[in-house]
Amino acid sequence: MAAPSVSSEERAGFLVRYRTRLGTGIALAALLAALFMQHPWPEISYLDFLATGLGVVLIAVGIAGRLWCTLYIGGRKGRVLQQDGPYSLSRHPLYLCSLLLALGLAVISENLLILILAVVYFAVQYRITIRHEEAVLAEAFGRAYKDYCGRVPCFFPRLSSYRHAPLPAISLSALRAECTHAVGFLVLAGLFELAETLHTHHLLPFISFP
Repeated sequence: MAAPSVSSEERAGFLVRYRTRLGTGIALAALLAALFMQHPWPEISYLDFLATGLGVVLIAVGIAGRLWCTLYIGGRKGRVLQQDGPYSLSRHPLYLCSLLLALGLAVISENLLILILAVVYFAVQYRITIRHEEAVLAEAFGRAYKDYCGRVPCFFPRLSSYRHAPLPAISLSALRAECTHAVGFLVLAGLFELAETLHTHHLLPFISFP
């Protein structure tokens, strides 16, 4: 179903229009925090092992989920009402997967400040972004979108609502952009681990926190 032309950019607030730049700024701030703040427990410990393992799982699931979403919506966001695949589980699966990525990075950093920063940023930023996008989609698709909202939860997935359908035409440019996005997250995760290694060998000064 094709959507009518919707000029949403003018109606979007600052946080919505500049969410990518703001997210990049938050990620750089988190990396800066990782350079100068280190956890008090030993680097080789069960807690350290569990945090690293959980972080890797969250990042892997987040990347795989965003790639899955891109196969269905890449290049068509805002122009079609996608209701299949990941979009039959949640109305905003891309944002859910982004949250998993952010939590994965925060857990890998083993830095409480970074975890709090990630949770607060997503709670504020994506609440506003989702509210804006849902208003635009409701205006664009009318009754069809209202029915969709009645079947599919907004954010956290409901497995019983899954609906399979053949993949639409894949946008290679959107998929390539998403792969670049994934590589950026992996590089950032690697930098967090590098910062930990430098702290362990006393090559970086740090402020200990409880």
